[in-house]
Amino acid sequence: MTARVLVVDDVDANVKLLEARLTAEYFEVRTARSGPEALHICARERADVVLLDVMMPGMDGFEVCRRLKVEPRTQHIPVIMITALDQPSDRVKGLDAGADDFLTKPVDDIALITRVKNLARLKMLTDEMLMRASTEEQMGLVATMGIKLDELGRGAASSWSRTVTARPSASWARCKRSIISSARQIRRVRCCGFLTAISIS
Repeated sequence: MTARVLVVDDVDANVKLLEARLTAEYFEVRTARSGPEALHICARERADVVLLDVMMPGMDGFEVCRRLKVEPRTQHIPVIMITALDQPSDRVKGLDAGADDFLTKPVDDIALITRVKNLARLKMLTDEMLMRASTEEQMGLVATMGIKLDELGRGAASSWSRTVTARPSASWARCKRSIISSARQIRRVRCCGFLTAISIS
């Protein structure tokens, strides 16, 4: 399945340039001209990577990223922030907002495609782990129900009800949090390495 990239920038020329570069590499591209529009698209459609301009009127890129990362439905979407700001403090602010990587204007073609491909691959692996965990949880639920049905036949209805309704859902929630946390750690290590390289240079 082709990765879908959401390009967010209020400057139409920038949007068209990024769209052309990504389309040439066979990515599926969606575009948004504002922060609220980007949030609306991410909430209702699949997005594998978000290319997010920092300097936008109204809601800036930092705030958009922050809102994406606190929403359960969108928190695992990788965000690449595109900025003309070149200070390490700006990168730290982006990391605090939840950004996964950075590109500096003017955007280098090789850096753009490499970062998008890497994060799209990470997103795909995260989705696969979440799907596998969900499937295993459902299988565990079926097995638990089978065992507890026997208990129900022996008059243990209340115990069966508590196990089916509470334990699997809690287990799945812990598993999901662990998977998303692992993906975040991978991306944060990559970004910290990027910041270290900046400070050394």
